[in-house]
Amino acid sequence: MNETIYEKNLKEFKDRLLSGKLDKLDEIRIANFISRYPNKHWTRESVIEDCLANEKLCAKMAKDGIKQNLDEAKIIAKIGAEKLPPSGKNNIRFKTANGELVIGQKADNIHRTVTKSADFKMIYKGDIIYGTQKSIHGKGGHQDSQVRDAIEFVQAGNIKHKAIAVIDGYNVDNPRVYTSEELIKKKNKEEDLV
Repeated sequence: MNETIYEKNLKEFKDRLLSGKLDKLDEIRIANFISRYPNKHWTRESVIEDCLANEKLCAKMAKDGIKQNLDEAKIIAKIGAEKLPPSGKNNIRFKTANGELVIGQKADNIHRTVTKSADFKMIYKGDIIYGTQKSIHGKGGHQDSQVRDAIEFVQAGNIKHKAIAVIDGYNVDNPRVYTSEELIKKKNKEEDLV
């Protein structure tokens, strides 16, 4: 019987956990997992221990690796940014009306008074830049709403701060919206991002 990509990823992830040879993306995956469950008060070590003892928990973490979080983790690792929590008391959003930075506010999908949460933060040329990252495949309403969310984040964030979006797999002609390759090239050449 052939092993699926998911099963292969799970096995490889568990092997790295057991051997203690976690790579940078594994570390980001663990940090992402901890940030998604702020009420659990997990540490890196306790997540690893719980993951090795609980197949479902480990599968949950391994599954993230073949979805959006792995794409996000790759970009964040390549640009040397800091991953930010997507929810909870430490997430970062911008007020859509005036660009004020708010911490710990829940999403407001009905009235849209705040943006989606920032995925990462980086220091570039002495400035703090907040970013959102999307890997979009195909076309349609869901993909269009993801692009709208990213552009809204950039527009609101740049009222009082500096914000960018990284969108792979979708062509967007908008200032401060880059593909991951464009962002890495700009950063390497020390070109302006915002």
